[in-house]
Amino acid sequence: MTPDQLTEAITSGLVTGGQAWIVQTAAATLPAFWILTLALHLSRPYMIRMLHKFTLRFGADIWWLAYVLLRDAVMLLTFGLGIVLFYPNLVSTDALPLTGSLATALLLIGMAIKLTRDADDNPADFRLTTMLVLIASALYLVPQVFGVEAADQTYLSAVSTFLTTNGNPAWAIPFLYISYLMVIVTACYLFVAVTFRKVGTPVSRRPAAAATADRTVRAG
Repeated sequence: MTPDQLTEAITSGLVTGGQAWIVQTAAATLPAFWILTLALHLSRPYMIRMLHKFTLRFGADIWWLAYVLLRDAVMLLTFGLGIVLFYPNLVSTDALPLTGSLATALLLIGMAIKLTRDADDNPADFRLTTMLVLIASALYLVPQVFGVEAADQTYLSAVSTFLTTNGNPAWAIPFLYISYLMVIVTACYLFVAVTFRKVGTPVSRRPAAAATADRTVRAG
C-alpha cells in the first residue's frame, strides 16, 4: 500500500467512524431529551403553583423565566438532535426508530404553535401543544425501546425488525417523506406568521396566574 492509499484509508475510516459515532450518540441521548422535554412541559402547573409562594415579584420573575428558558431550550435541543433522523442514507443503513422523523416533525409543529400563539395563557393552545408533545414522545420512545434497544432480545426480534428503519425500509422511507412535507409546511407557516405578524402585537411575559399572584402579593 502506497502512502497516498494509506492516507486515504485512514481519512475514510476517521470520517466514517466519526459519522457513525455522532449518529449513535445522538440516537442514544435523544430518549433522555424526549423524556426531559415531556417532563418540563407537563410540570407547568406545578411551576405556576409555586409562583403563589413567592413574596417578591423579582423572585417570581426569576423562577418563571428560568423555567421557560430551560423548557424551551430543551425542546429546541431535542429538535436539533432529531435532524439526524432526516438523512435518507442513515435511515436506510442504520438502526434508527421507525417513526423518529415523524416525532421530530410533530415537535416542530408544537414549537411553531408556541412561537405564533400563546400556549402559556390560552388553555386551548396549551392542550394542543401538550397533545403534540405527548404523541411525538411516544412516536420516538416506543420504537427506540422496543425496536432499537430490543434488537438482542430473541422473543422481540420480529417487533424489533419492524420498528427499526433499516429493518423496515418499506415503511421508514414513506414516513421520512411525510416528515419532510410536514417540516416544509410548518416552515412556510412560520415564515408567513412571523413575517406578516402585526407590529406591536402584545406578547405575554408570564402566564395569567403569575399576574394574579402579583396582585395578591400587592394586596397583602
